[in-house]
Amino acid sequence: MIQLIYISCATREMSEKDLFELLQQSRIKNEKCNVTGLLLYAKENFMQVLEGDEVVVDDIYQSILKDERNTLNSVLQRKHIEKRSFPSWSMGFKTIDDIPPQMMNGFSNFLMTRESKSHLELEKNRVLSLLNSFKVCTDS
Repeated sequence: MIQLIYISCATREMSEKDLFELLQQSRIKNEKCNVTGLLLYAKENFMQVLEGDEVVVDDIYQSILKDERNTLNSVLQRKHIEKRSFPSWSMGFKTIDDIPPQMMNGFSNFLMTRESKSHLELEKNRVLSLLNSFKVCTDS
């Protein structure tokens, strides 16, 4: 089993309807494939965690790369895992535009602006900390 974490930029601003449709599509596909994870959206940027069988997760990510709704994809982490971080989530979702930055552990403005891939790679530890803070908040 693997966990893949990536970031990407939306090719256009996503409305609530667009995000709902994307989330519904993700949940249906992920439930069929036994994939779990989390999708964050802020200021036309996505960050997603996918967990599941290695071949399945890689196939899903390849389809994401071909999806015209996003671009500038960058894998921040791809690792083998023994245990899922998001075991009961077919796809958790949060738009973080309205959450005060001080409320998010590990926050930086990396998800609020369109930065270069190299800059986002440097922010990897903050990304992982931010994801973990969402996991902790939702598990309690």
